[in-house]
Amino acid sequence: MAQHIAQKLRLTSALLGTVTRKELAAAFRAVNPKTAFDLGRADKWLQGRAQPREHSVYDDWAKLLRLEQSGVWIAESDLASFIAEICAQHGVDRAELERHAGAQFETSSTHE
Repeated sequence: MAQHIAQKLRLTSALLGTVTRKELAAAFRAVNPKTAFDLGRADKWLQGRAQPREHSVYDDWAKLLRLEQSGVWIAESDLASFIAEICAQHGVDRAELERHAGAQFETSSTHE
């Protein structure tokens, strides 16, 4: 069962430096032009009101983050494990990533 999807997407956005949902969707399209990640659904996912039903979204997400883990792992991992994995893979400081994700999400709604 997928868990913490909104938080994981915010962390992914912060890691990638995407400011808007549109930029985040473009990043997913860069790894798979036919991705099931789209703006309309992403809005609900980022708000925690829904989560991706298509498993391909999670597979695209794993490619986007260049993880050795599968899309299933992204969906089912606890938040602490997810953060540890992306920080290790990308050589970023956990506290800095979390701070950036919180600040970025607060301001992203004003850009869209």
